Amino acid sequence: MVRSNYELSITRSRKDGSDTKKRWYQDVFTSKGAWLLDLGRLSLGIGFGLASFVGPVYLAEITPKNVRGLLMSISQSMTGYGASFTFLVGCIPSLLLLLALFFIPESPRWLDFIENQRLQQNSDDNVLNLFRRKYLHIVIIGVGLMVVQASGGLYGFLFYMSEIFYSAGISSTLGFILVAVLQVDLIGSF
Repeated sequence: MVRSNYELSITRSRKDGSDTKKRWYQDVFTSKGAWLLDLGRLSLGIGFGLASFVGPVYLAEITPKNVRGLLMSISQSMTGYGASFTFLVGCIPSLLLLLALFFIPESPRWLDFIENQRLQQNSDDNVLNLFRRKYLHIVIIGVGLMVVQASGGLYGFLFYMSEIFYSAGISSTLGFILVAVLQVDLIGSF
């Protein structure tokens, strides 16, 4: 009885999943505006989030106790390896495009833009034009951001980092590697 209900639920979930996928593709390819694409992207994100949560829980519930930890660790590591593999594969087209960038000829629009820039350089451009009323807001924001970054303590930490780790009893090389790994992990999670 349990086995037949189990197979029936799998059949239903497969059928519902394929119908949902078909509906999502139809919505995306027949959309008339950006809001429907945004809605599809939001629903896809919610679906992936739920699947990322429900999948491991379901897997943990159906596996025997003696192999549950092994199977869960393999599942989670394969998820991480799969994400890393997709990023690695995604680098290949971008590197090819970067190499091809050196062989792209200038477009007529770009050449026209450069010619207009040369003609405008002969006008009265100087540094004091930055302090005109129309640019003042942008300059204040830019300088304010630089001041906030500089007063945050990052530069002081980077300057004294080797002494800080030395006084803590850690080699500066190991400390630098730890800071780099933690920063990459924190920046990569955003």
